[in-house]
Amino acid sequence: NFAAPGTEGIMYSYFKSGELSTSSKFSSDDENHPTHSFYRSGKQAIEFTLTDEDSSTYDIKYWYENGKLAVDGKMSYPEDDAVYDAKAWDEQGKPVSGNAAITQIVESIHDKISDE
Repeated sequence: NFAAPGTEGIMYSYFKSGELSTSSKFSSDDENHPTHSFYRSGKQAIEFTLTDEDSSTYDIKYWYENGKLAVDGKMSYPEDDAVYDAKAWDEQGKPVSGNAAITQIVESIHDKISDE
């Protein structure tokens, strides 16, 4: 928790080109608030909330640029690699399964919202 006691607000970060990249609420109430990441178009790309600090578990949602839901569920980091307990779909809306396939979708979305 990086907020000073009694502090609350929304932190924004921006792409180098000026578009909103991320918004995240912070507060000193020890609640975990969702973080939202966006495509340069302004459409939401990711929403995640830390749900269990000890196991590094998050509630996650990922969207494709076309607005279709890509991944919905939980992600945890028991070791170095993410493990997903989530439903996932390809860009045409067909169900996708398996940790490797979900990882590929997640990494693809992260690459698209990277500012590099």
